[in-house]
Amino acid sequence: MARAGPLARSAVVEIGCGTGSSTAALAPHVAHIQAYDIAPASVAAAQSRLAILGLSERADCTCFEPKSLLATMVSRARVCAGVGGSSHPQVDIVLIYAVLEHQTVSERLETLRVCWEVLRPGGVLVVADTPNRLTYWDAHTSELPFYHMLPDSIALPYAARSPRAGLRDSIAEVRAKGHDAAAEVLARWGRGVSYHEFELALGDLTDLVIADGFAPEMMEWLGLSLEEEVLIDYWKRKPIPVPIGFARKTIDVILRKPEGDAAA
Repeated sequence: MARAGPLARSAVVEIGCGTGSSTAALAPHVAHIQAYDIAPASVAAAQSRLAILGLSERADCTCFEPKSLLATMVSRARVCAGVGGSSHPQVDIVLIYAVLEHQTVSERLETLRVCWEVLRPGGVLVVADTPNRLTYWDAHTSELPFYHMLPDSIALPYAARSPRAGLRDSIAEVRAKGHDAAAEVLARWGRGVSYHEFELALGDLTDLVIADGFAPEMMEWLGLSLEEEVLIDYWKRKPIPVPIGFARKTIDVILRKPEGDAAA
């Protein structure tokens, strides 16, 4: 992230801060973080964490209902300027850490679009630790092979084969309420994401990705698994006309908003 821009002067928005571990890690290095989550207990824990670490002046964690979170974030991220009170994005970095996989597809698309909109031209969107549906083993939710690739109509009954009792029980219980209710519960447990949502929300990704899971720090930390090596080989041989960062088992990408892109 530091190579993507001067962190010390950056105004950051974090969507889905949870108990503030990522917020606290980043706060000492940036100008300020405005962090959001939908769980009151998690936000309270995040506020306590920041206070204990002496970071409360650098980061602010706030809880909002899901239906109002993005709209509130937009209103806070813009400042009035120019003729007629027009507003312009002032955010340098938006961080979405381990969040998209817990959203429905429509929520993911809205989150990506809105977060892109509030970035200033030249700002960066950081998406991290998000399970990739294109890899074979689902280590995040079901601990089953190919599970993230399954449509909900198959994934829901197949959840009964998961070694995770909590997943099995919660899906079995909610399926009596109908397909839509069960599909939402499964989404909250976590479903894989791929470059397809990013393309639908942001368009052609070719010139947007400036860093990914193949960065030296990421490679030293995570290395490559067998399934990643197979997917990377296929990606290159086919070839797939999408940045290769989307070929890792978790999506860790930094995308820069073009300098000429002054969104709404």
